[in-house]
Amino acid sequence: MTKDDVIELIKQHLGFYSNFDSITLLRNMDLVQSLYEGGDATVPLPWFLFDATAILTTTPGDRVVALPENFICFDEEWPLKAVSAQGQERELCREREISLLELSLASGEPTHYSFDGTRLYVAPIPDASYIIKAPYYARGTALSSAVTSPWFANFPRLIAEETAYYVSLGNRDRELRSTLNDLRTLTKFGYLARVEQMRHSLMLYASNRVG
Repeated sequence: MTKDDVIELIKQHLGFYSNFDSITLLRNMDLVQSLYEGGDATVPLPWFLFDATAILTTTPGDRVVALPENFICFDEEWPLKAVSAQGQERELCREREISLLELSLASGEPTHYSFDGTRLYVAPIPDASYIIKAPYYARGTALSSAVTSPWFANFPRLIAEETAYYVSLGNRDRELRSTLNDLRTLTKFGYLARVEQMRHSLMLYASNRVG
């Protein structure tokens, strides 16, 4: 489905109240996307946001590794690896930040890392630019500006029903809100089941790579 198809679904769910302007619909669509892309810690991230081939680059003399703007989080099941100048890969050991500070007094090829949720640190302090293979989850293009999206392709009903629900919060029709809440709750169960299934497949792939 495309964005236009999903917008039609939203209007169908809103029924008599479907005369909301497009800006309101798109704003709430982006809100739903933000909740499912890390804004709600209770909701698992979908597989299509995971970039298994992502790489980062260290800066000589700086133990902080810059993260991309669309970064959400790493996956603990996927190790971070440093690539030497000879092309050899070495899995980085994760450390607590206080331990990393002690390790980072020296300089050389990174062997350890620490992540506090917002910053990635490596030790020793890089003495050159090193490639870090660091698979991570990345935010997708804002749905309001996308024509097609993995969200529209995989979970059009979820996006439509969640968006319709949040739009309805500004309406006095309690019955409509209740109905939409029931719909989105049922659809969310399907989302959770499929994401868990795909995550299991992803983890099997990861274990085979390590093995």
